[in-house]
Amino acid sequence: SWTRSRALKPAKDTSLLEIIDDSDYLGWQAEGREVRGRVLDAAGRHDEARAAFGEALERFERKGDRPCAERVGGRLASLPS
Repeated sequence: SWTRSRALKPAKDTSLLEIIDDSDYLGWQAEGREVRGRVLDAAGRHDEARAAFGEALERFERKGDRPCAERVGGRLASLPS
């Protein structure tokens, strides 16, 4: 289970996305990647932001969350090439 697998990992060696990925919550997984994409975009790391937004978009679409998928799709489209 998520709780058990999380409890077995040392906190200092685990990123937030790794913790979320151990869960079944697609929304959290997608939101974590969207936030990561926003941070990377703000830092000018557009290729990495594109990858993070792409992962977020895929999860929002799998969840069936159209408004969030559209928002992230818009962010993807607005990234410089």
